[in-house]
Amino acid sequence: MKKILYGLLRSDHNDKHKEMKVILTEEQFKRVILKEQSVSFPKIVTNTYNGQGDCDRLHTFSTRKENGVSTEVGGMNTKVGDELKRIYNLGYNPEVTQVDVEVDDQVVTWTAYINESKDGKAWIGITSRGAGCNNDIEKRATSAAVGNDVGTLRKLIIKGGYNIDNKFDLEEVNDYVYNGGKDSFKQVFYRYTRPTDYPPHTSLSSPTDDITITFNGYKDFRQQLLDLPKDAYGDATIKDNIITITKDENTRISKLSGIRDNISEDSFNQRLKKIKNVYGYEAISDIVKVGSEWFVVLKTE
Repeated sequence: MKKILYGLLRSDHNDKHKEMKVILTEEQFKRVILKEQSVSFPKIVTNTYNGQGDCDRLHTFSTRKENGVSTEVGGMNTKVGDELKRIYNLGYNPEVTQVDVEVDDQVVTWTAYINESKDGKAWIGITSRGAGCNNDIEKRATSAAVGNDVGTLRKLIIKGGYNIDNKFDLEEVNDYVYNGGKDSFKQVFYRYTRPTDYPPHTSLSSPTDDITITFNGYKDFRQQLLDLPKDAYGDATIKDNIITITKDENTRISKLSGIRDNISEDSFNQRLKKIKNVYGYEAISDIVKVGSEWFVVLKTE
């Protein structure tokens, strides 16, 4: 059963005091609060390790057994996994969208790129399978005969305690082939969900939902913009006393505000340039005359 949380949003308009009751599920409450700690995407996680002349170790992007003990070599699963969880705990559904690899003799550098999930799923896990030592690497990297197929990988994820059953998503991110003679290898990188431990966050609204605000005068115009939570806002339009704001999941998370003035249009544009240069605030709407004054919506923070 979902917990329901109640709260009051307050805004002061000079002598006027308003209260609005808001009803949120626990998940929505966390989403709003945690979104205040915004994340700039992509997040990049990288690490370097040494193959030490061992062609199998050269493509050990995570851990390997050495003398019967699991030893971290490339550290990818742990380092990227920790960052995925950190981002998730800030209220985002993350996913690894690309893994780049550079090999310089025995030195391997991997770089993982994390973005906000586009499909609404929380891709919390990363892993890889591969084949090395220039031993039929193209075939063996995904071969069931050596346990590198997706079916076996799913079983290993469950056996490792990352999922309790087979009801999770697993998909390939990309692969990498190193043509290094006897040290040649192919590695395939995968992402997966953990829906029991890390269910996907649900948004208060779809990223594509427009926001419509009807305002009464400048103070109400500005206050309603300030009252909006941080989000990925795109463009805005002002028509009469109505503001329409779009969402754009590819833009930065920000707050909104607005200004107005009764100076000339050219002077107002100069004022906007100065505000952007000094404070970094940018206009996301055209300047529009409402009554005798110019109005504009600003993206702040």
